[in-house]
Amino acid sequence: MSAPTFLLVTGSMRSGTTLLGELLYSRYEKRCRHPWLSFANDNINTLRELATIRARDGATVEQSIVTLLEKHQWPDTSPRSLPALLQRQILEVAPIEQPPPKVYGLKTTALFDDFLWMKPVLGNTRQIMVFRDPRDVLVSNLRRVSLSDTATKPVSKWQQIKSRLIGGHHDETVPRPDQQNYDGHMVLTMTLNAYRFWKAHESDPDVLMLRYEKLVHDPEGGMREILRFLDLPADLYDWDSLKSGSIVSNSSFLIKDPDGAVPAGIQVSAIGRYKESLSPFDLWLTQRVLGTMMQELGYPLDDGGGYQPKEDSWRTWMEGFVARSRTLGHATEGLEAVLHPA
Repeated sequence: MSAPTFLLVTGSMRSGTTLLGELLYSRYEKRCRHPWLSFANDNINTLRELATIRARDGATVEQSIVTLLEKHQWPDTSPRSLPALLQRQILEVAPIEQPPPKVYGLKTTALFDDFLWMKPVLGNTRQIMVFRDPRDVLVSNLRRVSLSDTATKPVSKWQQIKSRLIGGHHDETVPRPDQQNYDGHMVLTMTLNAYRFWKAHESDPDVLMLRYEKLVHDPEGGMREILRFLDLPADLYDWDSLKSGSIVSNSSFLIKDPDGAVPAGIQVSAIGRYKESLSPFDLWLTQRVLGTMMQELGYPLDDGGGYQPKEDSWRTWMEGFVARSRTLGHATEGLEAVLHPA
């Protein structure tokens, strides 16, 4: 019997990876969508742990795996390889009726170049990269933070969100250190790095690019494409659950409260939400950084009412953006190319 295929679902934070994970295997309903597929959504951080060990210790791949396996001990026999460890962990949170699975996998956002040195160890691997309009990625990230913040504030929800976007209420007369900002640095840099990785590997038959908007507007078509990519028969997929709307579309909001999940079907209201919340500067900067990606993937640029920041102001801000991204451990070559085009 051939070894099962390992599947990694990745992308930036808030790009739709959790929704795809829910369509592969329902975490909140504990429902298997396909009898040959076991998929862990946000439950397992093993690959991120492995990347951290390698980066922190400067260890070889083999040494990093040994350290990782020693960390994860079971009362009985412990797995002796990374694939065995992953398969065991995934099946514990996403059991199927007749293991072993033909495909097993997990979601780990922002795992791009690291996956290249993991692939030889994992064997037969496939990777799905999810992309979403980066303007909505930014707003979704801040919306999630705002909704999870229970502290009472004397301002409206959207005022809270706007004050924590990448530029906040951008005022070019206010010194940069005095302006509020949040991890827009992280999500936009992450999206840019995802795009640069995909462009380098778009001809790889083991890498599939999926747009979030397609999955929302045509979930059946999106899932059929994914099942073909994974060599899984489509007739075994649980299409009834999809057609009946038995999907938790906002499941990543409910990680801390699984009992609060409501299978309300896939909602389209999150598409284009940026139009009601992005400041002119945030809109302009997002499109400046990711305009090439947006145009290639079919996201029309917004003129933002013709807004243009002052040249010296945005360059000063952008230099801070690059510096902040470095402190978060993200590759910044793409950002620097925007700041200093050839």
